[in-house]
Amino acid sequence: MGKSSPNSGIYLPTKITKLPDLLNQVRNAKRKIAQLKLEGLYLSDAWLEKKLALNTKQPQYYWRLRTKHGLFPNGRKTMYVRQDEVQKYRKAIALGREIKKLERFIKLTSQRAARLIKRAELRGIVIQNPLGDADSSHDWYTPLMYVEMVRQVLGTIDLDPASNDTAQQWIQAGRYYTKEDDGLNQPWFLSVYLNPPYGSPEVRLLAQKFLEKAIFEYQSGNITAAILLLNRTGASWYKKLLHQVTALCEVHKRISFIDKHGMQQRSPRYYNDFLYLGKEPEKFKSVFEKIGNVTIFEKSLAII
Repeated sequence: MGKSSPNSGIYLPTKITKLPDLLNQVRNAKRKIAQLKLEGLYLSDAWLEKKLALNTKQPQYYWRLRTKHGLFPNGRKTMYVRQDEVQKYRKAIALGREIKKLERFIKLTSQRAARLIKRAELRGIVIQNPLGDADSSHDWYTPLMYVEMVRQVLGTIDLDPASNDTAQQWIQAGRYYTKEDDGLNQPWFLSVYLNPPYGSPEVRLLAQKFLEKAIFEYQSGNITAAILLLNRTGASWYKKLLHQVTALCEVHKRISFIDKHGMQQRSPRYYNDFLYLGKEPEKFKSVFEKIGNVTIFEKSLAII
């Protein structure tokens, strides 16, 4: 059995007609995850244990946090927790479990949708941008975990030269320029974080202009430090400018950006680099080597 699409008149098997609903469920789940991650600390695959202390005259208990996967900041799978921190970690664990449940739902539903998309394509039905292609939009925002890493290095983000109200909900720069402000023609100052727009070939050229602007402002002494998030490319302009920055982090995994609706997208087609301009390359390395290979360019350490 099947039915015709109301827009095209094409006969569709019943299962394929469920595709829009599946894609909408995935988008809503991604939006929910983005909202949950903004609530603060979350822990996946972790739990709290209340233990009885040994060798004490009076019964005394203590709490410890444990995980099966990954490590805590102390470099171990176990971390002791003070009594006044227990509630905070309980909330973080509950948040992490909810996020993990949604991530599993997204994975399974996306797989089901992908099978339906393939089935549709075999019938000559083209589904445009079914799961969110980075080239379909210019606005792709940095996930919170990377923003926090930037903040660890810079201390504060005083300026974001290419942003908007949505991204600033979690970037929270002291000042930011929108598309209408045209950050390339505005003054830059203090510490800068920048994830320039990308998408169409014309917009991709902005990455080069923003990188050139950042290097000029740093070498002129107008800004104290900057971190830029760019798509990795083999273009000649990129290779040339790369050796004018202080340090580079080549991220191991492609970053799943957040779209204009607040939904975290699939892994994009391009790999990503964080570029650093500043006087603390070792600090940059200690923070970013957790996610990629870090190279320090010695000749660029001093302001010219």
